[in-house]
Amino acid sequence: MADNYLEKRMEEYRSGRLAVRSRTSSSMRAPRRNDSLTLRYEPMTVAVIAEAVHPVVAETIGAFTAVGCRVAFMAADVREGNAVAQRTGARYYPAALGLEGMLADMTAHWGCQPEVAVTFMPSLSPRGVASRVIEAYRWLTDSPDPSVLARHILYLAHPDNAFLLG
Repeated sequence: MADNYLEKRMEEYRSGRLAVRSRTSSSMRAPRRNDSLTLRYEPMTVAVIAEAVHPVVAETIGAFTAVGCRVAFMAADVREGNAVAQRTGARYYPAALGLEGMLADMTAHWGCQPEVAVTFMPSLSPRGVASRVIEAYRWLTDSPDPSVLARHILYLAHPDNAFLLG
C-alpha cells in the first residue's frame, strides 16, 4: 500500500500537479505602466519633401517606415538620399524630378496619392496633394533631438490627431 502511494505521488509530481506554486504577489510583479500611450497606425502612404537629407528628415522617414507606412521622399543629394532609402526601405526621388513627377510615380507605383505629406521646404507646400499636410520646416531651427522631433511628426500624422494640424 505504501509503495503504491509513493508511485502515485511521484506520477503527480512529474505531471506538474504537485509543482511548487509561485509565491509572488501582485505587488512583487513588475508594475503596470498606466502612463504610456500606444497608437496603432493603419498602413498609410506618406510623401516627405525636403531640400537636403537633414538628420530630422532621415529620422522622420525611419519613424514612418517603422510603423508600416509606405514612404516616398524627395531630396537634392542623390548619394545621401539613396543611403537613407536603403537604410529605411523608403522610395527616393531626386529633387530634379519635381513634386509633380514624384506624385505621378507614386500613384503609378502604389495606385494612390499620399495620405500624409510632410514638407521641410517652406517654398514648396503640397496643399491639395494629401489630406494631412505637416509643415515641419518650422521646427528645424530649434529642433532638440532629431528622433524626438520625428516622433512628434509621426504623432501629428495619426488620423485621430488630424485636428491638431488646423
